[in-house]
Amino acid sequence: MTNNGAISGSINGLTTTSYSVPAGYTTGGTVSLTSDIEDALAAI
Repeated sequence: MTNNGAISGSINGLTTTSYSVPAGYTTGGTVSLTSDIEDALAAI
């Protein structure tokens, strides 16, 4: 099985709505939501 080390990614809620974690071992990591969606909703 592949050793992927630490994984991180981000989604903006507008054009990027998901993040696929690759198969294999990881040492952990983060997936975070950027403020793009908050900014878009605040403009409504």
